Amino acid sequence: MTLAEAVVDASAVVRGLTTEGEAADLLDQVAVGATVGHAPDLIVAEVSSALALAVRTERRSLEDAQSLFELLAASPIELHSTAPLASAAIALAATSELSAYDSYYAVLAHALEVPLVTADRRLAAAVPGAVLVA
Repeated sequence: MTLAEAVVDASAVVRGLTTEGEAADLLDQVAVGATVGHAPDLIVAEVSSALALAVRTERRSLEDAQSLFELLAASPIELHSTAPLASAAIALAATSELSAYDSYYAVLAHALEVPLVTADRRLAAAVPGAVLVA
């Protein structure tokens, strides 16, 4: 799968950082510039939270989690401020089964007219044109 541009959510990034497969391939494509990656800036907090949980549950060492986060920090994923997306994200979350967090990704994908790439089956099913990665 090669996409010219895509919004990537935290689930796809965490999966891509921690396992092999489609999500990792997508992150590699973003890293080399074959795919332009976008995300709301809340992805930093979401990925940090997932990595911290992996440390607390002893699935990863602190050093490993920090190294994985540095890969995200060095990635050319273009971060978009959540403030301009907030009104539409609130409206979507209030009128759907999506969380406000997930709504930011959906709203950004819609605004940029690019697919949302996620490892979250529920989110992929709720967002038209979303791409589910393993």
